Amino acid sequence: GLRPLAASKGDRSTTKEISRRHKITVSSSGLVSVIGGKWTIYRRMAEDTINKAVKVTGMDKRPCITHTMPLYGAAYNNPYDRLRVYGHHARDIKQLIEENPASGHPLHPVLPYSKAEIIWICRNEMPVRLQDILARRTRALILDAKASAAMAPEVADIMAVEFGKDHAWIEEQLADYHRLIDNYLVNTPEISVPED
Repeated sequence: GLRPLAASKGDRSTTKEISRRHKITVSSSGLVSVIGGKWTIYRRMAEDTINKAVKVTGMDKRPCITHTMPLYGAAYNNPYDRLRVYGHHARDIKQLIEENPASGHPLHPVLPYSKAEIIWICRNEMPVRLQDILARRTRALILDAKASAAMAPEVADIMAVEFGKDHAWIEEQLADYHRLIDNYLVNTPEISVPED
């Protein structure tokens, strides 16, 4: 979707603050729209939009419940389980591991992601490219770029099996991913820490 930014009528030259605000508008036909905003305040945006819609349509005013409404998939509530980030879908990943216990082992020693997770992501979260999984679905790239590079071939193989892709596709994905991670693997000088 598009997220137009709500610019103020004054100085429009700086966009730094524009994306921080949202604006509720009502068209001449009565259509209520929300413009701008940011992901971290989406519940507030929803409340403001509904409050405006109530006012415009004359509906009965009721307290907004969005701040207590759980997100889709939030039913899985074990705070000690690393898979809790998948919500109730953690059970699906655990089922994959029960069917093939080896799929539950981490793909890299410093990252927690398993083959079962990658399979579940392929089947449910619509990744198209290798970087979709390693940079966006799992955040492996952000957590440890070198480790994500080391596990990239196995993740690409899993994706190829799940999506019916060939070896050329795997090679293309690996090449694209390595171009991406070059931005994260900066050669920095070693810093020596003085001994006490």
